[in-house]
Amino acid sequence: MASDHLYVPFIESVKNTFRKNADIEICIERSFYTQNDDIRSLGVASIINFFGKVKGRFLIDMEKELIFAVAKK
Repeated sequence: MASDHLYVPFIESVKNTFRKNADIEICIERSFYTQNDDIRSLGVASIINFFGKVKGRFLIDMEKELIFAVAKK
């Protein structure tokens, strides 16, 4: 997809951070939502906004069980 270069580095960074710091492997169930899709949180979400030449949002959303596992580690 043409926009892969925008979100792939963030996805890989999140996966690496969880792997290195919490010894947890995560999988990405859906790569991205379009502007018109409804967003329903799985439990805990964080949004990174982009402004400037590239505009948009990057949403990281995790199930409560994952957050609890990270907190325990």
